[in-house]
Amino acid sequence: MLYLRFYMPDYIKTFYLAAILMSLATSIQAQAFEYVPVEYGPKRSVGLSIFGEGLAGIVVKIVQPNQNQWEIIGSFAMAAQILLDSNDDIESVNLYNGVSLLGGYNLMTGSRYKSKKDKVIKNYIGLKTGVVNLSTLDYRAGVHWHREAFRAKDFAYSRGLDLGLMYYTDDDNIIQGDQMVKLYLRLEWNWFR
Repeated sequence: MLYLRFYMPDYIKTFYLAAILMSLATSIQAQAFEYVPVEYGPKRSVGLSIFGEGLAGIVVKIVQPNQNQWEIIGSFAMAAQILLDSNDDIESVNLYNGVSLLGGYNLMTGSRYKSKKDKVIKNYIGLKTGVVNLSTLDYRAGVHWHREAFRAKDFAYSRGLDLGLMYYTDDDNIIQGDQMVKLYLRLEWNWFR
């Protein structure tokens, strides 16, 4: 019988053994984690948001047992009105401060676990409506996609993104037809209880 022997230094054997054990351990760990979407973001939350209908604001959410969400967003809003003369020079600048109050409903469309980033992602389609009080009372209504991300081991904290279209009109222009549709973008951080 003929035996072939290959010489392999001990440090290479150790390296191969460590690599095999690490890949085995990570595959067992990945298979062991099973998430339950209902556990992420239970009951209600309070959070902070930026952009959307104002510079910064507070978000309050109530989560239903089927994971759909009711939300109220109150934020500080600012606007600038720049008036130009006939030579296109700035004649005056008017700054307006106000508040924005929006209410909405988010319908959950699905959730998944991303093993690469160790996150649980929830997706929603939502409707929002509300008012902004600057120099006049402005009305808003829109539809958006909402994405909420949780760290896999942290059930009570999430980061969210709203992206959609918002219909704008104000008190004076409801009948005259001077309405517009704009892009809606909002970022939020929520703490659930």
